[in-house]
Amino acid sequence: MNQPKNKSARWATVLLITMLVSSGCTLTTFLGYKRSPDFPVYMDGEVISLPGLDQPVQLAVRPDGIYQIKASTERDLARTIGYLQARDRMFQMDLMRHVARGELAALVGNVEIGGKKALDQDKFNRFAGHLADARRIVGEMDDRDRTNLDAYVQGINFWINNGQTSIEHRLLKSDIRPWEGADSLAIFRLLMFGLTHNYTREVRRLLIACDSGLDGLQRVWPTGIQFGPHILPDEAIPPGDYPIPPSIVPEMAAELPALCPDNQATPAPIQARVVRGRQIDITDLPGNIALLSHSLETSNNWVLSGDRTQSGAAIMANDPHLPHMTPPIVWGAEHQVGDRAVAGFTVPGLPYIVFGTNGDVSWGLTINNVDLQDVYVEKPAGPNAVEYDGQREVLRTKTETFEIRGEDSVRLSARFSRHGPILNDLDPFLAGRIPLASLRTVPVAGFGDSHAFRALPHVRTVTDLVDAATAMDSACLNWVAADTRGNISWSSPCLVPVRQGWLGDFPVPGWLPEYEWQETYPKDKLPSSRNPSRGWLATSNNRVLPIGRFPTPYDNDPSSPNRFVRIAAELAARTDWTIDETAKLQLDTRIEFWPGFLALATGFCDNNHTDNPLTAVARKELCDWDADMSADSIGATIYVLFAHNLLDLALADDLTGGTDGELWNYLQNIAHFETNVDWLFTRPATADVWDTQGTTLKETRNDILEAAIAAAAETASERYGTDPANWAWGHVRPFYLKHPFGGNGDGMVAELFNSRKIPGVGAPNTVFKHQFFRSDRLEMYPTAGAVLHLVVEMNGPEGARYAMAGGQNGWPKHPNYADQLELWQTGETLPLWTSQWPETRLINTTLVPGRQTERPGTDND
Repeated sequence: MNQPKNKSARWATVLLITMLVSSGCTLTTFLGYKRSPDFPVYMDGEVISLPGLDQPVQLAVRPDGIYQIKASTERDLARTIGYLQARDRMFQMDLMRHVARGELAALVGNVEIGGKKALDQDKFNRFAGHLADARRIVGEMDDRDRTNLDAYVQGINFWINNGQTSIEHRLLKSDIRPWEGADSLAIFRLLMFGLTHNYTREVRRLLIACDSGLDGLQRVWPTGIQFGPHILPDEAIPPGDYPIPPSIVPEMAAELPALCPDNQATPAPIQARVVRGRQIDITDLPGNIALLSHSLETSNNWVLSGDRTQSGAAIMANDPHLPHMTPPIVWGAEHQVGDRAVAGFTVPGLPYIVFGTNGDVSWGLTINNVDLQDVYVEKPAGPNAVEYDGQREVLRTKTETFEIRGEDSVRLSARFSRHGPILNDLDPFLAGRIPLASLRTVPVAGFGDSHAFRALPHVRTVTDLVDAATAMDSACLNWVAADTRGNISWSSPCLVPVRQGWLGDFPVPGWLPEYEWQETYPKDKLPSSRNPSRGWLATSNNRVLPIGRFPTPYDNDPSSPNRFVRIAAELAARTDWTIDETAKLQLDTRIEFWPGFLALATGFCDNNHTDNPLTAVARKELCDWDADMSADSIGATIYVLFAHNLLDLALADDLTGGTDGELWNYLQNIAHFETNVDWLFTRPATADVWDTQGTTLKETRNDILEAAIAAAAETASERYGTDPANWAWGHVRPFYLKHPFGGNGDGMVAELFNSRKIPGVGAPNTVFKHQFFRSDRLEMYPTAGAVLHLVVEMNGPEGARYAMAGGQNGWPKHPNYADQLELWQTGETLPLWTSQWPETRLINTTLVPGRQTERPGTDND
């Protein structure tokens, strides 16, 4: 049998050709750097010129590459941060701003990224308005924020104009244009859009409804999925019960069949034999930059009061789950201005600490799945017009010029309704498959986010932090906090749209004014919790409070609660938590629901009558499995292959083309599809979802389980060999960090740019999360996960520890390039505060205004 073709190297091949041919580069630059890398280094006692500083800035560089920055003013601090980030991460920052601005094709050409062309990604991001919003927000900033942002930008530009050019830019022969403040805010807007939107779920449900009808939709991706348990303790849930509005409103149910394009074929019957270990045609941008504009199920965090810790001090833990890449998408520093200091991490391109501690308060952030978007189905009313409230409205058209590396520029257009951009114009897959549909997103009036982050070094209690966080507008974040007084809190301030009459997880009629948002909900009346009686708070992107307990729909399509259930059970089980035990919990790889599912699947584990030998082995490994996605687990691999086939057999039969159809691939090419896996495991044994379409039999859950285990065994034997010893999870799914030039990890380019490979652990629904797209059936590469482990015990500097998935420095072959990867996976941590590092291991330098750089041993004055 032909083996499936691995296409994950396509990007590396295309980009290498671009580097060596189209750009006129030679191999000499690459080989020269590989043999003798010229990354910038610091020397102890060095004096570095940074024009624009008001006063000298003291800089200590630690062995882990993290900086301690002591500045006299916020402006000097911002200028220094810009300079240091650019020095460490200029290519990463430049790449991210190209994505945010919708200019990626100008940098790398119109290569394939995440199943789409770079130009398609650009068209979406440009017309989604990240850069336009950023420029508007910059213009609305107050003087203090604008002054600090300008200083940060000037620090970046000083490096661009005077520092060493990154090896990536040299290979591309690409100039680096000056940075502008809007670039930073565009990156922030891109991140918040990618992390907080739910439109991709609404669009996928619309695709299914047009393909297979509303009945098929409820089998494949049901509306109203409402997993429990919830984040808030019972005492913090607001009083009152509210009617649960429908997902599919009557007018949409009545009009949708006529509005859907009439081009669908009959769904194909599904057999287990068609789902054996094939690789669906998808190519990720190595480094997973493409994920930034797609939805993610991201992050865990929790706090423990002193009543639940051995020391009596509160503990905070945070695992931000973001796209994996090298260098990682976080960058660390310790800042000190006057008597206030803060240590933690931010995203390169942003000047503020996002996750961290100031010694008095520690805070962690995850994404709260508050619904900030709606898809509106528009009713055509003649050429380039739609109906609204009985009247005809002409669609606006916006046209932009898009540069493409190595090709002529092109002019592309998108239409806009009163609700926002027409999605059919932004995503080629949607054209001809869904009705005319537009995207509405909660607008951000200003940049209160900067007020929130700028205040963090100064807060002294969790009450102060909650007050500061209230300024946030761009995203609904789960803020957990702990202070030295033993207090803990959870809050999630943001602009929550008020919907009346619909839930928000399926498109609504764009032609009816009653489906417009009324207003945004008052921030001071949003849910919150402080010092709950149980002594802990935790979040894992799951539901905040039960549906029907808030006046307006609050969080739609939350993540399934497996990570939360596991964390909650552990936190509640003991009152002697230490920082080491907390860090250990961040590495937990157990799938919480699996034993319960096996108990429900009566007879599955006892059936050995018709198995071939390999199926019998696979069944035994799965049924004896301890639900731990550890590197040495054979059961973990069988579970993943089993779940792949279970999804295909139970769901794809409702769709045109079945498992081989483009629609099935598109549906799975989204991180949130993992919720469908866990939802399927909760369905009763005789639910309609188990009945295969196109057969005369009424299949039950056990029928599908039997077919799935047989297919999983066949896949394992074909892909990994017939010796089950070779089926261990860490062997079949190694983990490494991809650089945008690194491709699939093979060859001389990958050897320089990618990290080394280590055994893979974890899964999308484990506390130590490794997210992969279900459309990737071959490599199962972890596209996202905990890019950082941060844990802080509020008992002094020694109680703050961290490990990054990678390293601080973005220059290949630098000592801090991916140097923390093994520490991060094994649970070892490093001190967060510089005071915990021996002074003898620090490199001390000074940044001064307007002087020539002096290096020890030179004759510079």
